[in-house]
Amino acid sequence: MIRLQDFSLEEYRALLRRVCDGRQTLPFGDFAHPSEGMAMRDGGAAPERFVILRHDVDFSPQCALRLAKVEAELGLRATYFFLLTSDLYNLLSPPMREIPRRIVELGHEVGLHYDVPVLTDAPDPREALGKQCTLLAELTGRPIRSMSMHNPGWNGADPFRDDTEMINAYDPAFTRDIAYYSDSCGAWRDETHAVLTAGEIPPRLQLLIHPIYWGDGAGDRRTRLAEWSREHGRYVSDFLQDLESLWPTHKGVIEHDKRTGKL
Repeated sequence: MIRLQDFSLEEYRALLRRVCDGRQTLPFGDFAHPSEGMAMRDGGAAPERFVILRHDVDFSPQCALRLAKVEAELGLRATYFFLLTSDLYNLLSPPMREIPRRIVELGHEVGLHYDVPVLTDAPDPREALGKQCTLLAELTGRPIRSMSMHNPGWNGADPFRDDTEMINAYDPAFTRDIAYYSDSCGAWRDETHAVLTAGEIPPRLQLLIHPIYWGDGAGDRRTRLAEWSREHGRYVSDFLQDLESLWPTHKGVIEHDKRTGKL
């Protein structure tokens, strides 16, 4: 029996061993579109017992890569959904642009985590969605076959819910027809906790895990976000120090400060 209370990587490994025992781990991209029934892209039927390991990367690609390595060590495959319109990370920045490809190289799938208000503000939301998929495909080196909506509780109806080309992680085939459990906000609902710790694991399920909440030692949601904030703050501080180091030799700065009496 596992406790599911400290959100450590050790606890995550124990959870994976329990949930995935006797089940295949299948990324969303292995499935045919749900409109075709619970079938696989290769034309075969879905296994009787499987787990879809899903990760919505809301805060930190680095945390996502850490979980991807844990899963790969256990021989498991997952789907990682990345934002291209996040206020908190930029997948095109040097520290992060290689992460989606590295996750794919570990055997996982990368899909699009999309922000509905951003897309619906575009002149052509469908075109905007397609451009995000194209860019993410360039970062991963693989086609993007699946997607999940960001903050469904805040952003209202999903205009892409019935998309006929992409597989939607929130399709009823993956959230109602099979069991669906989540650590949303770094917390477990009572029913979810009871099943995952000591109950009978359903033969088919989707397990949504948010990488930000899991770390080397025990910690709650406040601890994890504080850790992320400190790390993010160090990155910004280092950037500012590098920027300030240029000013003493910058001709424009020297002339401006001399002219304004600051030098």
